[in-house]
Amino acid sequence: ARQGFDALEATLQANQRIERGDKRSHRVALANADRDVAQQTLSVRLTQLRQQTATAYIEALVAQHRVTLAREILSSTQSLHDAIADRVTAGRISSAESARARAALVTARVVLGQAESQLGNAYADLSKNWGDESIDFALAAELPSPAALPDQSTLLEKLERHAQFDLKRSEVSRRRMALDLQHAEAKSDLTVGGGVRFYNDRSDAAFVAGVSWALPFRNQNQGNIRAAREHLAAAEKSTDAIRNEL
Repeated sequence: ARQGFDALEATLQANQRIERGDKRSHRVALANADRDVAQQTLSVRLTQLRQQTATAYIEALVAQHRVTLAREILSSTQSLHDAIADRVTAGRISSAESARARAALVTARVVLGQAESQLGNAYADLSKNWGDESIDFALAAELPSPAALPDQSTLLEKLERHAQFDLKRSEVSRRRMALDLQHAEAKSDLTVGGGVRFYNDRSDAAFVAGVSWALPFRNQNQGNIRAAREHLAAAEKSTDAIRNEL
């Protein structure tokens, strides 16, 4: 009696999931924590860039002084070579002295060439850090130094405000938010729906409604909760490693 499409039923229904466990607020909190981690990561990268640029500046300044010193040595060696050559010509000393002076002059030129090459590399590293490809510049002749270094207690207090600590605190907070979200995910959501069902055999229509709820007997999200808890513990432990490194 119900073969074919004689007793066809067609249902048009809309469903709405109702979240339990305040999942939405946990997702928003986790997204905000992700933003904080990104901001702190940028701060750390800027701090590292400043440190790299300062180190490159000092290395370039040292290389610049080495070139100046190598030029002075070459000038002195050239003067000594010329004086010895005059004395050899006058017959006052042996020609062996002239050979040694020429060897010293060649060595001084090699040293100057190496110093100039190192200076070019140092300029290139410095310009790479501050974002300018031009290396046609000269640094200040002297670098000011602080009158005194800070005492140990002051230095340790400043380390606690280091950008890496702020980043790690943000990461710990994010891991905690992720753990809270996984706990919330363990609670099953409700799904409610309603619509219209059409009966082909009687040309009738009826309203239908339903409620569904997954029974979490075998899946309570324990694996994800355990993983999030371990990630949180690892983030908290890494704070001590950062403190020791600094």
